[in-house]
Order: sequence, then structure tokens, then C-alpha cells
Amino acid sequence: GDVRRVGGGTPRRVDLRIVAATHRDLAARVREGQFREDLFYRLAQATLHVPPLRDRRRDVDALAVAFLAEIAMRNASPVPVASPAFLAALRAHAWPGNARELRAVLQSAVLWWDGARPLGPEDLIEALGSLRPAFGAEEQREFERMLDAYRRAGGSQEAARRALGLTRAAWRHRWRRFGLAALRGGLE
Repeated sequence: GDVRRVGGGTPRRVDLRIVAATHRDLAARVREGQFREDLFYRLAQATLHVPPLRDRRRDVDALAVAFLAEIAMRNASPVPVASPAFLAALRAHAWPGNARELRAVLQSAVLWWDGARPLGPEDLIEALGSLRPAFGAEEQREFERMLDAYRRAGGSQEAARRALGLTRAAWRHRWRRFGLAALRGGLE
């Protein structure tokens, strides 16, 4: 429509749309006096609520395939094939970082992938590990010890747990703490 500049006298013709996104409840913020009511009503012409990825696990497969195609196009390489176990591991992750985290994990997984076979859950070990919060030296050693045991056990959590002499509860707690719960197999 037409807009009038602040302090201006003549209206100007404009043709634009404004798209705004937030993870906050703006209606609640207006009620609390933390967001301008007039701006809220200007922005709220058409509202689209997109639930977090953890609540849309069925979307993970489609997003993963699309992101893998995007990554391949950007790298001028063939599109990696994702195995059913790989997709199941992706669906099992909570994705606190939503689609951005999924894209970052897939980018990392492709970097670690050898390209000779479909992507599998083992390709997520380094990808998810690279995105975990920084740990102290002792926790880092424990993390590496667990990953080494997991690799030596051929991806079997049960065999890795027994090799390290950990109880099921201790293994499960550490496995989740290190952000590796998406690598299901054996104990879950």
C-alpha cells in the first residue's frame, strides 16, 4: 500500500511483505507489556505456528533427504544415500537446535563419511560428537574411551558396555550425557 515517512508529508507507494519469526509467545509478551501491541497486530496478519522438530519426528526423514541433496549440490558431489538405520537414528535425536542442528549434523556426517556405502548410524558418531558441549579433560577421555569401545564392538552398545565393565544404567547415563542417544542399538 502507501506509507508515509515519519516527519514526511507525501505518501509513497510500496510493494513489500515482511516475514518475521520468533520462538517467543508474542501475545503473552504483549499482555506482560514486553512487546508493543501495535507492532504485534501489524505483524500478526497471518500467523504460522511451526512446532519444534522434536514434535515433528516424521518430518526428519524428508528434511534429511532435502538437506543431503542441498549439501551434495553445494559440494558438487553425488547425493549420499541414507540407510534406514541412519534415518532411524536421526528420528531418535531430540534436535534442540531444530532444523539448523539437523543440517549441521548432516553436513558433519557427510564430511566424515567414506562415500563407499550408504550413510549409517556410525557416521553420526563424529557428527553429533562435534556438536556436543565442550567437556573437561576427564570427561573428554571418558567420551573417547566409550566411542573407542563402541567402534571396537562393531556398533554394539551392549558389547561396548561389557568391555568397559559399566552397568547398563551407567552406560545409558553417560551415553545420553555425551549426546549419543541417537545411536540406538542394544540397550535402548
